[in-house]
Amino acid sequence: MEGFFSEMTALLSTKVGNVAIIDLSVVTLYMLLCLVFGLRRMGKKQSVYEYALGSRNFSTAALILTIYATYLGAGSTIGTIEKIGMVGALFAVAVLVNPIKWLFTIHVFGKNIESFYDCLTLGDVMEKLYGSTGRYVSAIVTVLSTMSTISAQAIALGYLMNYFLGLPVSVGVVFGVTVIMLYSIVGGVKAVVLTDMLQATLFYVMLPILAVILLHTLKGWDAVYAMLPADRWTLEFTPTQSWVFLGFLLYTFLDGCSPAGAYMQRFLMSKNSKQLITALKVVMLIDTTIVLLLCASSMVIAAHVGDGTNHSTILWYLIDHHIPIFIKGLVIVGFLAVIMSTADSWLNMVGVVVAHNLVKPFYRDISDQKELFIAKLATFGVGSLSVLLALSGTSVIGIIWFIATFNEPLLFVPVVAGFLGFRTNEVSYIIAIFMAMVGAFLGAAIEGSFDVTSLVFGLAGSAFGLFSAHYLQKLYVMLYDISDAPTTTSKHHPIKPLVQVVVNAISKTMHSLRCESIIRFCNRGASICRPQYQQFALLGLLYCLYPVLGILFPVLDAYSSYSAYSDPFGIFIRGVGAIGCLSLLFISIHGTLQHSKYTPVIWHAVLLWCLPLLGTYNLFVHSNDPLAIYSIGASFLLATYVDARSFLVLMLIGSFTGYLFNILTVLWLHGVTAAPNYDIVNFGVLIYVLLVGALSVMMRRNQEQELYSLKAFSGAIAHEVRTPMASAFSAISMMVDAINRAQVISGTEKQNPAQTPQQAAATQVGTIAPTRAIHLEPEQLTGKKVWIMSDEDYDFVQYVKSNIQDVLSHGIKSAQMILTALSGVNNAMDHGQYSVLDTIQQALQNYPLSESQRARIYFNAEHDFIFDGSSGLLQHVIQNLLANAIKYAGAHAKIQIWVYKNEIHFHDDGIGIAPEKLAHIFDLYFTEGGSGIGLAFCKSVITGMGGDIACISAPGKGTEFIVTLKAI
Repeated sequence: MEGFFSEMTALLSTKVGNVAIIDLSVVTLYMLLCLVFGLRRMGKKQSVYEYALGSRNFSTAALILTIYATYLGAGSTIGTIEKIGMVGALFAVAVLVNPIKWLFTIHVFGKNIESFYDCLTLGDVMEKLYGSTGRYVSAIVTVLSTMSTISAQAIALGYLMNYFLGLPVSVGVVFGVTVIMLYSIVGGVKAVVLTDMLQATLFYVMLPILAVILLHTLKGWDAVYAMLPADRWTLEFTPTQSWVFLGFLLYTFLDGCSPAGAYMQRFLMSKNSKQLITALKVVMLIDTTIVLLLCASSMVIAAHVGDGTNHSTILWYLIDHHIPIFIKGLVIVGFLAVIMSTADSWLNMVGVVVAHNLVKPFYRDISDQKELFIAKLATFGVGSLSVLLALSGTSVIGIIWFIATFNEPLLFVPVVAGFLGFRTNEVSYIIAIFMAMVGAFLGAAIEGSFDVTSLVFGLAGSAFGLFSAHYLQKLYVMLYDISDAPTTTSKHHPIKPLVQVVVNAISKTMHSLRCESIIRFCNRGASICRPQYQQFALLGLLYCLYPVLGILFPVLDAYSSYSAYSDPFGIFIRGVGAIGCLSLLFISIHGTLQHSKYTPVIWHAVLLWCLPLLGTYNLFVHSNDPLAIYSIGASFLLATYVDARSFLVLMLIGSFTGYLFNILTVLWLHGVTAAPNYDIVNFGVLIYVLLVGALSVMMRRNQEQELYSLKAFSGAIAHEVRTPMASAFSAISMMVDAINRAQVISGTEKQNPAQTPQQAAATQVGTIAPTRAIHLEPEQLTGKKVWIMSDEDYDFVQYVKSNIQDVLSHGIKSAQMILTALSGVNNAMDHGQYSVLDTIQQALQNYPLSESQRARIYFNAEHDFIFDGSSGLLQHVIQNLLANAIKYAGAHAKIQIWVYKNEIHFHDDGIGIAPEKLAHIFDLYFTEGGSGIGLAFCKSVITGMGGDIACISAPGKGTEFIVTLKAI
């Protein structure tokens, strides 16, 4: 027996290339598992929706792993290890702070994703925000980004297989990408998610094993520290190093926060905002541990390398010579997993983008199956082109940087702004595209290549173009009150040609800008954000006068390299700022002055002078002084005092004027031959301040908008409460009037024996006729009173009696809607477990329908399931859908309701919904008549129960709502 085990051990240890047979078996088993996960779905019918998003029925664990597996790639793992080894501590610090970016992702995408659940791809998101231009630009950029990303992953696959398996690089590239294409095309996103879960788990298990074994080879951290190259592992933030560090931070930040196609697809796969936020929080924790392990492994590898070894192959060398067999196979599989997990996500996504965003707009009537076929064909085509690009010998890294230089500016700023609630039109986005390209080429011209500088300039150009174009158009409308001027509704209103809009807006604004316009602008800003005169006056005085006090008190001047005598122009600027702050202090003391229409102008002028103007001046004139840091903080302070429009206007004017003052200072002190300070770092810091400040203002504006929406929503619901209550009060008042008009006969009064009770009543009433004929026996009148009223009053009383309960019930339900909106669905009064069939039947029974309307409704009660939630609120949702179908589908449309698995299907064969309206039917206050809260409230109720509601419709093809609930 021992001989058998010895022979087997020897056999499994036999080398094939640089790996043992057992390691090769582990790699082969992994590849087979990937194929099995994809091919197991072969033959199953899929729609494009299922192929792209998997019907949004993924668990939170699956969503976590697929998001992180999509993020992990050759660049974020192998590339990070190599980069830390070559650059040292500077890049390591940038990587260590990298997980913070997930907080940004949570705030921007996690909290706002539900507004875009009607979208299938990033192209749909861009079309919703910026019209057809957004769709086409994002689709083209996504295809190019996918090709560069797949090529980079393919090259990494080729070199990995070449080193360990002995395969030629070209064979490794073709083989690896072919396997990925097979399971991506056949299985769709569900197969991709399954393999992503396997791949993320393998890498998460493998990385600590690699780090521990490599550390063990050097006998502990003391040996590692002693062997690290001192020149690369010492932090010195010189201006050049600071710029490089900011570039590294930006690069690592965008890798994961970018709304690139594959990431956006993963976000859209979530069931609701709550699930996505939970997933992203866990991803942040996982990323933190992975980053720590990557940095630790990189330090150990850097210690092995020293100063003379090639960093591109040292990782494979260490794995080959220090990792035992079988474990080596697991480590190789772990790196294969991170490479393939990124590639499969991009491949699955790009096919849908081509079919849905580039082909379908030209063939509107294309069937779902044909669209799916085109998506799979596009996946194969893009994958094949990526392989050819990888094998062409072209610098893929250069291509990646070139495409990233345009990808991020064209998509990152517009998408983030849109998710944060900023809405503009197609013209603004076109101008943003132009400015982004100008910025990118300008940065490339400065540095001589497309790198971090061109990326920063591209982002700045995109932001400047988008916001300045938007607010110039708004200013154009405000000044001239032109009804057909560009508005903030993206594609639903006619837009003037680009050149005409820009030229007219600028020329007419510059020609006719009057004091009234400035006063109106400042008063508008003051009405949005209440001025804090006294608070800022004190802060501004301290900021303006502190350096000046060094003249009177030299001890203060010792704490700063700033010299008041060396900068008389700066003294003048600070003196004017101090006078402005004193004016604000005087205004705050004399309350009557606060109501003057000129006070907001003074407020904005002082803010402009003291914060962006003085801050920019200090940044360029005293860039090596702590005052420059204070200036940056002062610019951020501006964001807390004004609204978004005022911030952008004041920052742009103040920064430009501050830089002009810098030029004047240089010319004044040093003569015409001196060159002003053109330090690129200062420009970069200024752009950074502008971008982050604008983002801060938009975040605050988004929070204010949420508060406004909540107030408006409560007001609209309160209106719905008052309506039934007022109807009930009016009906009861009219019923009381009818009773007061009635006459009374007493049973104790004497009656002519020859008269019947009715005749006696008629004799007493006399004027009331006709009356309801009721036979009364004499004994029935004894000791009682009988009310006699007209037929009309009697019918009205009976009507009120039968309908008052329904009217009041509607009011109670509306009140319950308020409580639910404020406290959440889980706090509903009737929260519990209910049968879906019973709930639907109760909703149909309680809803007032005429006989003709009831005849059009077909309810299939074959299937049932139990759900956890509020039966009353679900009934309200069903009745709301029923009311919409009756009102909008058409007088003869049939309405079908049925239950399938954990879904309620609500279908009508009516006129359908136009695509431009379908995208907004769940938006608050989007209405075709009514309060505009019905479907928005329905969506909040269903998502609050952990479910989802979707709508499928096309003009002339009917409408179908699908309500998905959690089945127990």
